[in-house]
Amino acid sequence: MTKSIRLIKLWVFVALSGVFILGPSADSFAQRVSADVDPIREYSVALELYQKQKYGQAQERFGEALNHPRALPTIQQENASYYIASSALELFNKDGEYLMKEFIEVYPEHPFVNMAHYKLAKYYFTKKRHRSVLDQLELVDKLDLDQKYLEEYYFKKGYSHFQQEEYDLSKAALSHVLEGGKKYRSPAQYYSSYILYREGKNEAALAGFRELESDKLFGKVAPFYILQIIYRQGRNEEVLTYGKELLAKDFSESKRGEIHRILGEAHFNLGQYAEAIPNMEIAISELGGNRDDRYKLAYASYRGGDFEKALQYFQQVTTEEDDLTQLAHYHMGDCYLKLDKKM
Repeated sequence: MTKSIRLIKLWVFVALSGVFILGPSADSFAQRVSADVDPIREYSVALELYQKQKYGQAQERFGEALNHPRALPTIQQENASYYIASSALELFNKDGEYLMKEFIEVYPEHPFVNMAHYKLAKYYFTKKRHRSVLDQLELVDKLDLDQKYLEEYYFKKGYSHFQQEEYDLSKAALSHVLEGGKKYRSPAQYYSSYILYREGKNEAALAGFRELESDKLFGKVAPFYILQIIYRQGRNEEVLTYGKELLAKDFSESKRGEIHRILGEAHFNLGQYAEAIPNMEIAISELGGNRDDRYKLAYASYRGGDFEKALQYFQQVTTEEDDLTQLAHYHMGDCYLKLDKKM
């Protein structure tokens, strides 16, 4: 059992069991209290250390104060139990979760209980236990939560719903951050825009991602959604302009492969087959490509008059019995004719 658990157990035993030490026993207890220890002063020093985020030292001083409960007012004893638990959570001590849950159970009417649930939610958030985050936040009275915590409250709630694929609830929570948030505005904007993108609400999603183009955290992610949205909207000329600008920037090979894929698609849609081919080839080289990708590359080569290459790519499509294979065979036949070859 850790020191902090022993301390809180000691306090719970003394304060709640109804045992009062009388007569000679009281005298012997008093003799054990060191004359140079002032529990009230220890509490004050501990509180100052806690407020300075010196949680390890604060725990020790709160524990020292709790070692002498008869000399410490009841409310300070209860507060100390909370601060010990909170410090343990801040330090990611193994007993932090247990201590805070015990505090909530022992003192359910304490004014710090609301904050205790919030602290547990924050702890679970760092552990990516998003269902537990939501369970604790449901117990938080946000009307009784200090204003400075509200933005974080709504972001962590929205993000946790997002991770649970509860997108409507996520969007609702994140909207509170977007209304005036600062610290969490960018991530809230990103996840809200992604949900809109996922729902096919392209204009709203596009506006959100546009706000993030120069963002330090999401500036390298947002452009890909912008490119995909304008491609979805059939704005092929704009796709070509925006996509070529992205290629001038520093992105990973896989990201560049995705840009080339979309550029190839846009050229293909505009009937610019010669320009589509190199982009499609790079995309397939970087990303692998599926049968549809290879069919379009084959067809672009066919329309560009490179029948040898077209045959090569059409043959890669004929792996299944479906309409795509029938189309490939049709064009392969024409390629053989053009090349004066037999099938």
